[in-house]
Amino acid sequence: MTTSRPNDSSDRLSSHTALAALTNTEVNDFVYPMVLVSQSSVALIGNRRVSYAIGYNKANSMNIRHYSGNRRLSYAIGYNKANSMNIRHYSGNRRVSYAIGYNKANSMNIRHYSGNRRVSYAIGYNKANSMNIRHYSGNRRVSYAIGYNKANSMNIRHYSGNRRVSYAIGYNKANSMNIRHYSGNRRVSYAIGYNKANSMNIRHYSGNRRVSYAIGYNKANSMNIRHYSGNRRVSYAIGYNKANSMNIRHYSGNRRVSYAIGYNKANSMNIRHYSGNRRVSYTIGYNKANSMNIRHYSGNRRVSYAIGYNKANSMNIRHYSGNRRVSYTIGYNKANSMNIRHYSGNRRGSYAIGYNKANSMNIRHYSGNRRVSYTIGYNKANSMNIRHYSGNRRVSYAIGYNKANSMNIRHYSGNRRVSYTIGYNKANSMNIRHYSGNRRGSYAIGYNKANSMNIRHYSGNRRVSYAIGYNKANFKNIPHNPDTRFP
Repeated sequence: MTTSRPNDSSDRLSSHTALAALTNTEVNDFVYPMVLVSQSSVALIGNRRVSYAIGYNKANSMNIRHYSGNRRLSYAIGYNKANSMNIRHYSGNRRVSYAIGYNKANSMNIRHYSGNRRVSYAIGYNKANSMNIRHYSGNRRVSYAIGYNKANSMNIRHYSGNRRVSYAIGYNKANSMNIRHYSGNRRVSYAIGYNKANSMNIRHYSGNRRVSYAIGYNKANSMNIRHYSGNRRVSYAIGYNKANSMNIRHYSGNRRVSYAIGYNKANSMNIRHYSGNRRVSYTIGYNKANSMNIRHYSGNRRVSYAIGYNKANSMNIRHYSGNRRVSYTIGYNKANSMNIRHYSGNRRGSYAIGYNKANSMNIRHYSGNRRVSYTIGYNKANSMNIRHYSGNRRVSYAIGYNKANSMNIRHYSGNRRVSYTIGYNKANSMNIRHYSGNRRGSYAIGYNKANSMNIRHYSGNRRVSYAIGYNKANFKNIPHNPDTRFP
């Protein structure tokens, strides 16, 4: 009597077939392993490629329930550092749908119901008490809500049916901020609120076709912005309140650009703007300390402007613009020097925003995109350099947050949909080099908590290729060479 060996071909075939039945993939597909660590993770997998849930529980409890029927990638990543975090992810997307939650103190809840075709995600960072994000999205391209809550509470409700990009970004540094965003725009509609002291409310009801947004900076007490806009191009209200109170009411039915800008330095200011203008082109410069130079050469057909605020020493803005719609550069220099050079030939919107809080920051933006291309840099301590060369058709951006010493981001992107690089450097240095020619999404996310981390991502995948590195102690290098066996 003969006995079959452990590596018999029939046993291998039956085990391979069983594994394929579990993962709902074809037998000849590459199967990625799933590793479950010490917390409750439920993953019901019907994906063809990769579906996984990663949870790191450092203190008490975290639950991840992942029900996924995606064809490419669907995942939920949760990091719970103190008490509890719940992520429920019900996803029927075709490309990528994920929810990332970082809970540093008490509790955060993310509910993500997504039926998008491309990418839909919600990112919440809760540093002190509580933050709730509810994201109901039926967009075709990208719809997301990002909330940073540093002290007490922030609520973001995002109901979006846009075709391109619709998002709400809220930064709450002290007490409370509410953003309600109901958007049916076709291109870009967003509301950005920075609340530094007490309270700010932004209500944005927008049916614009191009861009409609409201930006409010409240440094002392209270500011209210109500924006009801039916413009076709750009309608916005910007208010800076330095001392007590400012109210801006903006009712606009303009065809091109209608705006109200108010600077309140002492007590109270009210601006009511009822406008039916068709064109507007302007340059605004405020120099508070030493010197500021603005050179504006504009041959735009609609609106081209440069706004510079120099609070300490020197800032130079050179803006050469031949855009058809809107092209602008905004620079805020709080300490020493900042240079922004913006050469733009975009058809829709191209802009670069730089906030320099300590020493120096350089942003060079060369953009020929058709929709939106921008670079946002926040430098809190020493130096950060962002070079963004973009020829994308939809959205390409690089976001860098440097909290301690230095971070360099180089982003060369020719993607058709979304390509971005996000780097968070908390201690010393991090370098991210992203060379991407993907058609859908390619990104690299690096979190460096102690010393140094390097991520090199060279990607030519058609769907999604990414590298995620978490360095908690000294240094780690991740070279990423994507598997090219997929069609």
